[in-house]
Amino acid sequence: GLMWCNRAIEDDSENAPDKIVLFDVCTGPHRNMKDLPFARKNTPSEEFVTVFYRIVFAITFLCYRFVGTGLAYAVHFLGLGVMSSFKIFPLLETDIDLLLSKPCPRLFYMMYPYYKLLESLLTGGMRDFKDASMP
Repeated sequence: GLMWCNRAIEDDSENAPDKIVLFDVCTGPHRNMKDLPFARKNTPSEEFVTVFYRIVFAITFLCYRFVGTGLAYAVHFLGLGVMSSFKIFPLLETDIDLLLSKPCPRLFYMMYPYYKLLESLLTGGMRDFKDASMP
């Protein structure tokens, strides 16, 4: 989505957005962004939580897409169970309850960006994400 927005803005397309709301950002601010608002650096434990949940979501999608729905459910519940047990979930307790109550394959399919990010990290393809943030 952000790559499309950047291209639309650069091409001065009539479809280019003037405002955008980001609910989940897989990467940091654009490298050319000026006047960044102050934001404290994540602590090592916050970084661990971020990496852990992204890996769980990536593996869940991988299992769902390439192995089978049953294994995706197992990875999903195991990962969320670990996050819940050790209080390392990046969201609120109500979000954990929702994710643990009745996940569906559509939710697993929505974890594709985490899979793509992990795949790019492991294969050296992070240059594919160079425009995955807004300037």
